[in-house]
Amino acid sequence: MGMQQLKFQSDTLVITKSYKDVMCLYSYGYEAVSPRSENTPMPNQFFDWANTHYKRVLVLFDNDMKHRGEWYPYNKIYVPDDTGCKDISDFTRDYSPQAAAELLRQITV
Repeated sequence: MGMQQLKFQSDTLVITKSYKDVMCLYSYGYEAVSPRSENTPMPNQFFDWANTHYKRVLVLFDNDMKHRGEWYPYNKIYVPDDTGCKDISDFTRDYSPQAAAELLRQITV
């Protein structure tokens, strides 16, 4: 999910858990993709492709740890638990687009 929306204008690709979060990240200028579900890993050839097209790949799954982020050989980032939100789209809804943009700047450094 999200592969067709990629513009290849960033050094960073974010793997997230849902198309909803792909579109949320896209609205903040981040290129993002997601597997068909949290429990379905990206195919192995995806890793070679991602490493060829992006200098950095990050994994942003829910902070409830029910995901399979360990399937991905990249740095994991999360929405902080103390926000009460499990993912970036929930954070945007509960706080504000401006707060979400700032949070993304902080966790994607």
